[in-house]
Amino acid sequence: MQCKRCNTYINNPGVSFCPVCGNYLKEMNNNIDFGDRKVVIKKNSSSRGRELIIALLILGIWLVAVYYVVDKNVEKYFFIGLENKEVMSQGDVNSTHKEPLEGGGEEQPSEPTIPSEPTTPTTPTTPTTPTTPTTPTTPTTPTTPTTPTTPTTPTTPTTPTTPTTPTIPTTPTTPTTPQNNYSSLIGKSKSGYDGIVREKDQTHIIFDNQYYKQIDLTNKNEVLEIIKYDSEKQKNGCNSTVKAVEENIVSNYGITAVNMCEMDPSFAIELESVIGYIYNNFPTARNHLTNVTLANVTNGNYIASFMPIFTFITSKNASNYPVGIKTQILLNSKYFLNTTKIANSVSYGTSSGYFPPHAVRSSTVAHEFGHYLSYIALLKHYNTDEMTYVTSNRINTMYMVYNDFNAGDYSKIMIEEAYNKYVNENGNNITFDNFRASISSYAMAKDGTGNYIYDETIAEAFHDVYLNGGSAKPASRYIFEVLRSKL
Repeated sequence: MQCKRCNTYINNPGVSFCPVCGNYLKEMNNNIDFGDRKVVIKKNSSSRGRELIIALLILGIWLVAVYYVVDKNVEKYFFIGLENKEVMSQGDVNSTHKEPLEGGGEEQPSEPTIPSEPTTPTTPTTPTTPTTPTTPTTPTTPTTPTTPTTPTTPTTPTTPTTPTTPTIPTTPTTPTTPQNNYSSLIGKSKSGYDGIVREKDQTHIIFDNQYYKQIDLTNKNEVLEIIKYDSEKQKNGCNSTVKAVEENIVSNYGITAVNMCEMDPSFAIELESVIGYIYNNFPTARNHLTNVTLANVTNGNYIASFMPIFTFITSKNASNYPVGIKTQILLNSKYFLNTTKIANSVSYGTSSGYFPPHAVRSSTVAHEFGHYLSYIALLKHYNTDEMTYVTSNRINTMYMVYNDFNAGDYSKIMIEEAYNKYVNENGNNITFDNFRASISSYAMAKDGTGNYIYDETIAEAFHDVYLNGGSAKPASRYIFEVLRSKL
């Protein structure tokens, strides 16, 4: 063999490099280059047979692995959770939270990230919980006209004061067991939580239990009954007054399941008042929200969050359809089990203009119900009012709703309609963005890519009108009226 670089003759065909110049002696497959001639090393038939057997074994192992992965991830076409619409504390404005699609689908954008906001100041030595004033003071005149020509007063009533005595039965009744026996169903927490409280301000409630491939779903009522079952089995040891409040909410407002177990009873009563105001003034909002629940939040620092779509249960047939979907409002236990923390956050958020004037701890839930009402308007826009029981022929509709709500397209349309109505009645004296910014800083929230989250404008407008009624900012009142007209 001769080196082509230095022309040295090499008698040992086993070497790979020239011992003189270090040149690599080219070897292609089984053909070894010996200068100008090639010696072909042939393999005998037994060697080829062994290699074929090994290749077939490897292929078999690979096919088994692929089958196992596909079988385990067949739910990848279902939603695990839609991007949450959240209300964050002023100090946590740079926090992010997202619920990805399970399995392969597209990834969701991160949750609102609001730049250039000040950090939370040092906690006061003795914080006090702000209370809703009986007569709201008139806020500073915004850049927009102080009062639009029409309407002078929104058609919604002003926020009722928090009742001192709830409408709670003297002795709470024992939660009724669903007619069908679902005790054989086993739920598995998506986050892996086992319900054991290990730290302060943590709830034992598991909000993200999922029941996959255990029952063949046949109708919506079946999904609702299993949601009730999942909720009721977690109420052992809960405060009796809080349980009574939960029962009132379920009975009076069409919410399927409520879990506020460890919450301070007076705080739970305040939330019942908020929910009562919303459902009494927006009767079409009934029977869409399946859950209001405490939640241990591990990947975000928001106060509360609206989750429109969460895959709760799948059928055990080959297609896994129909699927059962939960629509829920999550209450971060770090805040709702720590009254001092939430009071401080909301108080500072109000004084800094991050929230509308006169915000209180319970009104943060009104913000989430603003998202909820916007979502119902979106369902009507797509000519559907059903997202709890989804069959295979309706999955495309769910994806359209998901994509629109995630992008905020219909939310922006509603805001533009309100803005145009304002301009027609009051003159073009304010830009579209300044119209929105007049509500609060949070109304101008952006996502991680710098795009506006238009549904935060709607939620903050609703929050403002809920708190301040006719004294709310003109932009809030106009957006509120457009939202009402879509429900």
